[in-house]
Amino acid sequence: MSDNPNKLKKTNKRWYAMAIVLIGIVLIFSVTFVRMVKNGGWNSPKSVIVPQTKEVRNNSVVFEQPKLQVFDNTEFIDSYPDTIRIHYPYFIVSKPYETKSSIYNLEQKSRVKNIDQVVLDFAGTNLVTNPQGIKTYFNNTDLGVLCLSAYIKDSSHILCVKSVGNQSMNTTLVNIDTNTKTQQVVYTPAQPSIITSVAIINGIQYLGLLDINSMKNNLVIKNKVIPVEGSVDIIYPMNNQVYFASNKKANQNSSYWLVNQNETSFSVSKVGEGKILFY
Repeated sequence: MSDNPNKLKKTNKRWYAMAIVLIGIVLIFSVTFVRMVKNGGWNSPKSVIVPQTKEVRNNSVVFEQPKLQVFDNTEFIDSYPDTIRIHYPYFIVSKPYETKSSIYNLEQKSRVKNIDQVVLDFAGTNLVTNPQGIKTYFNNTDLGVLCLSAYIKDSSHILCVKSVGNQSMNTTLVNIDTNTKTQQVVYTPAQPSIITSVAIINGIQYLGLLDINSMKNNLVIKNKVIPVEGSVDIIYPMNNQVYFASNKKANQNSSYWLVNQNETSFSVSKVGEGKILFY
């Protein structure tokens, strides 16, 4: 009987040890669970990427088709139907076949988010998309029209490039009131044309045109048509100047051009060929 107290002490020590281990496991699980909940849990949206603060090693955005280098991020995109759009400071890469788009902030040098939709334009809190390629949406509002491309003017108006009737190769530019969904024609080319790009930079509207009869390229500034050598695929600002980019195609190499302008005249000059500098 004299050994029973010792046995009880040993048994109690084992129970104390087991209890401490169990408490430790519970604490670890609790901390892990709380962290997961704070980060969105198991069902966190896959469309949103929260930028992490880190040093950016590459400070430029360069497109050497098909390789696109956006700061420290590398993407590979085709000339069609993949698209690059710029609504400064946002740089938008859309891949319709993959039904996804990436949005970068050029000033922050980071990716803002990934979206599992085809994005036509993005401006801070406003988004224009073609979810099924049938109708265009402004945020969650069905605009009742299919825009081939778009540019957000403000929270109540967007510019929309749409086909004229059933002629997919002939387009016009309309202004859509996103509240009433009413449309107002802004620009109709004198000749049947594809509007290849649209942008508003420093309050000035720029358009790219491809005349479908002559297959000639034009840049439109303040409704003035300027013949240019390369296709006007992307119009964008860089270093307080306006540029346009021509993607690589069967009949042309990729290039980018400076738009020279003053109060009375406009001209363009080629800056580089073989690759396009966006930032």
